[in-house]
Amino acid sequence: MKICNDAWLTLYEKNFDVSKYVYHYTNVDKAAMILSGDSLKFSKVTTMNDTLESKPKIVTNELSRALVARLIEHFKFTNNQYVQLLCFSTDHPLRNKTVDRITRYTDFSGRGFSFPRMWAQYASDNNGVCFVFNKEKLKELISNALGASLITCGNVTYINEYKKNIQINSDMATRLLSTLEGDIVTRSLNDVQFLRNNEDFVKYNYLSKLRDWEQEREYRFVAYGANDFFVPEISKAICGVVVGEQIKPHNERILQMFCRNRFEVKKIAFYYNGCQLENIYFEDEVES
Repeated sequence: MKICNDAWLTLYEKNFDVSKYVYHYTNVDKAAMILSGDSLKFSKVTTMNDTLESKPKIVTNELSRALVARLIEHFKFTNNQYVQLLCFSTDHPLRNKTVDRITRYTDFSGRGFSFPRMWAQYASDNNGVCFVFNKEKLKELISNALGASLITCGNVTYINEYKKNIQINSDMATRLLSTLEGDIVTRSLNDVQFLRNNEDFVKYNYLSKLRDWEQEREYRFVAYGANDFFVPEISKAICGVVVGEQIKPHNERILQMFCRNRFEVKKIAFYYNGCQLENIYFEDEVES
């Protein structure tokens, strides 16, 4: 069984690296598919629960209104057909206040697997699962699987409102639009080139969200492709599995079956004074 002791430190531990792990919440059915298939699936940007995700955000003083209108129509199509995301949560910063010994070792509040809203919204009202991933190993797996189809990855920036001016390279935009009548391969290659050469555009459209979503502390991978992307051998990056405190006994047994001899499984519990984890043991294991 893979043991990752660092994955279960609290934010009061000064030697904990808050950039080391990322977290993926899901329901039990999808968790079973991830574990049984040893793969993780990207989602089209149009399936995100924020309706702004797939709407192009292009307003610039550098381009004519007609050119902007054409770009918006093009990227509506691109977003609907090609842009894919893989989304995770991240840890809060370390906590600098002094606490008693019990709190220091047992209060996991602020860890990426301990966000109540995420458990409610993405993990079946606390009846689901949160995967703990080593971020660098995950990046390596995704890069190997997707190659040039991977556009970028990074933390989501949360903003009060979308700006009224985002600079786009005029020459690149013109070249992009000049190929729209070409074949699908040519258009796709030009889309990828545009995205790779316009970092501000990518960050603004795919790595920015309104502050209403700030509690998710999201980290994303952005990819381009028509077919669904799957990241294989995902178990190489999994450091542990956390189950919700309301998980049904039969679902807990299902996850135990998939995780047996592979990963540590812990159950989360929320209290008025913090968040705690409980070790989940298999029937033939004896708690030490």
